[in-house]
Amino acid sequence: MNKMSSRDQITTNTHQPPNHKLTLPAPERTPAEEAAARAKEQAEQDALPYKWTQTIGDVDISLTVPGNLKGRDLVVDIRKTSLSAGIKGQEPIIKVSCSLLSLQYLRKGTWS
Repeated sequence: MNKMSSRDQITTNTHQPPNHKLTLPAPERTPAEEAAARAKEQAEQDALPYKWTQTIGDVDISLTVPGNLKGRDLVVDIRKTSLSAGIKGQEPIIKVSCSLLSLQYLRKGTWS
């Protein structure tokens, strides 16, 4: 018979403390900080080769292409996880691949 002494006992503590996540509210911005953030965002938007606006229900993306092109000269590909648009034979003007686009509403995407 094999007896264990108190020194030989092995104990494990299987109790794990819960994972707590502390989320602090974003600090309030001053009016000057808000204006600077808006100006920075506008400058970033102005540098893009496309323009986009967004509401809760819609995303509108506008591309400027030469006036002599017709719809058949463009390549527009709208999928559940990606969107690309541009002129045939050239690199896309916009190409987005993101799981955020995998919303069920994207199947309603159209272009004109």
